Amino acid sequence: MKPWNVLTALALAVLALLPARAMAQLQWSEFGNLSQARNYFEALPIGNGKALVIGGYTSGGVGHDGYYMAVNPGASCEIIDVVNHTITATGSLNVPHAEFVALLTPDSNVVAISGVTDEQQGLTPVVELYDRASGEWRVIGSLFVERRQHAACFINDEEILVVGGRRRDLGSLADAEIFNIRTGISRFVHDYPAVINTAVAGRASNGDILVFAGREGGAYSTIVPAIYKYDVAGDRWVDAGRFDRPINAPQLLTLQNGSLLVTGGAYVNGYPMTLSPKVYLERGGSFAALTETAVARVWHAMAQADKDRVIVTGGWLVDKDATNTCEWIDLRGGASSPAPSMCHARKFFRTLAVPVWNGEFVEMKVIAIAGQDQTHASLASVEILGSACISIPEVEAGGPLSFCQGSTVVLTAPEGYSYRWSTGATSRSIVVANSGAYSVTITNERGCSATSETTVVAVTPAPVTPTIWAQGTALVASQAITYQWSLDGVAIQGAIERTYTPTAGGEYTVTITQGGECSATSIPFVLNDHRSLGVAVTGEADRMEIYPNPASDRLVVETALAAPAVVGLELMNLLGERVGGIDAERMSGAVHLEMSLGDLPSGVYLLHLHIGDRTVMRKVVRQ
Repeated sequence: MKPWNVLTALALAVLALLPARAMAQLQWSEFGNLSQARNYFEALPIGNGKALVIGGYTSGGVGHDGYYMAVNPGASCEIIDVVNHTITATGSLNVPHAEFVALLTPDSNVVAISGVTDEQQGLTPVVELYDRASGEWRVIGSLFVERRQHAACFINDEEILVVGGRRRDLGSLADAEIFNIRTGISRFVHDYPAVINTAVAGRASNGDILVFAGREGGAYSTIVPAIYKYDVAGDRWVDAGRFDRPINAPQLLTLQNGSLLVTGGAYVNGYPMTLSPKVYLERGGSFAALTETAVARVWHAMAQADKDRVIVTGGWLVDKDATNTCEWIDLRGGASSPAPSMCHARKFFRTLAVPVWNGEFVEMKVIAIAGQDQTHASLASVEILGSACISIPEVEAGGPLSFCQGSTVVLTAPEGYSYRWSTGATSRSIVVANSGAYSVTITNERGCSATSETTVVAVTPAPVTPTIWAQGTALVASQAITYQWSLDGVAIQGAIERTYTPTAGGEYTVTITQGGECSATSIPFVLNDHRSLGVAVTGEADRMEIYPNPASDRLVVETALAAPAVVGLELMNLLGERVGGIDAERMSGAVHLEMSLGDLPSGVYLLHLHIGDRTVMRKVVRQ
């Protein structure tokens, strides 16, 4: 009998009669947080909608050489209850375990086998048993050889085959032994044909015990190419075939029909990595290629969501980065397709299918647990895949999504949730003034989250504010594409050229565009009497240069006179009040004027350069 609990066995019987359920409406949402972040731990379903989370490292990262590093092996354990939506502490291991193997017993208790046990990377040979009735662990024996990164599986209801792994000095092992969970006694059996670590072990659909897909040492070491079957009666290892390329550290899943499924792993276990996209399905003790995943990955996880589909989740990509992407594997059709992405990128984590009786049939609840994120930090997060317990929000725009610089639009999410916008804002509404794609994630009181589609805002830059100056008897605007002159705030009909000859005194402005919908309007040019404008002149002789602008303590004005003239400066505020200037005097040729800004407050001012009976006006800014 394989080590499945009674509820799981019922699940298989019922699910075998059910068609695959539609996955289109599924999404990941936050379930809660463990009390302890962890990676390189183990987790198993233990019946009644519960999963046991066991040990592992409580922190992690990347060492100075770029390799994965984990520290602080832990003994704490927790129970995730997907029916009552709780995460609670349960009895701790007697000694910490990380980089270990955990297996379900036939009665749905759990065995934890060997592993790393202290911060100095010391190992323990201890084998512990979790009694789900009492919620406590007890030591039931020890292996002959303490080890980490080993492989193990049940060969019958009482005995576990333990193979390979690494010693404390990281040397690899070929040692194999069989541990009896009833007697607590281990016995050596024939060594594996090669030293091996990070391999996988499982019982095939025909009962064969298979151990394969490991490496002989650390990074860049040889990957063991053969799949070996352990002959229990003859205590010998038999070559049972090969994959098309040797792989290291794939994920192995025992399917509901008893077959084995293999996904991912590394073809090259150093850096840069070469990862496998292959999916292999075992039938009758032999593996055959089923399909390929779109994303090649290692240190990922997978679970069987229903009788026809497996979900492959997260993992480590070739650039050493974690991913939140997921894929469906169609066991019947032999194809892969996109699945909903997790809320968090994860590696060195576990994904479980937890059977739950919903009153009509057994439903598999898929959860993703802890691991490391993209920064290599350990996660406490647990998320669950299920029918949306919250609708995807629709963002309401309080105005046009395309507008000119200087305007804004308010984006608002539905009422009654907590919010996190793509900008980081946590309010229900945000005010947007810049181009970009905006989305919001809402979360309800149950912890279910959903993210809106992106709302794209396009902001067109406004033209530079135009300026007006007097040239002869006309007013001239700075260069633009279209113009509209106004007098005292009223558009002048037909005044759509760059120049305009006033016929009355007042405040003249010009509104320009640069070919788009966005416009800019000049500050007023105050003309007390249109007859005060001088005789028109040609050329650029009376154009002036002002610098610096904006200015802090002084302004420099330069111009060139075509003929001698009386020149003076006036600085006016926007109320038309004189706040500074240089007294007029007769000048000729090149003119260089410097004016102190003194204690003027910061703001916008109008500079009037008087040349004879003509006036040129410019906007200046005091910083």
